[in-house]
Amino acid sequence: MAVETLLAQTAREVVDAKEHNDTDHTLMEFGKCAVDLRNVLYQDRALNEVEFLFIENHFQVVQMAYLRWKRKHTKPTTQMMREFKKGDRIEATVNAQRHALAIRQARGTE
Repeated sequence: MAVETLLAQTAREVVDAKEHNDTDHTLMEFGKCAVDLRNVLYQDRALNEVEFLFIENHFQVVQMAYLRWKRKHTKPTTQMMREFKKGDRIEATVNAQRHALAIRQARGTE
């Protein structure tokens, strides 16, 4: 019985590690795309209507997904150490269900 439990835990840990690696890869790619888009926008060239709508639609998709995630993972009991603004680097303490218990500014960025 103990062996089965150990094997089940190991299998779950492998799945968690794979999901974590997939998430890391996705976030890394998203970051690269964000930097590339920033560089294009810093060129201050005019965007045609298709380019403009493409960018606007993707911003809306990301914003809607993020706000859904944020509503799901933060609760009225989540401790917010202060109000955050765009660009702040933050750290969160989460429970086993990955719900935020506390959110604070990342160490070393105060």
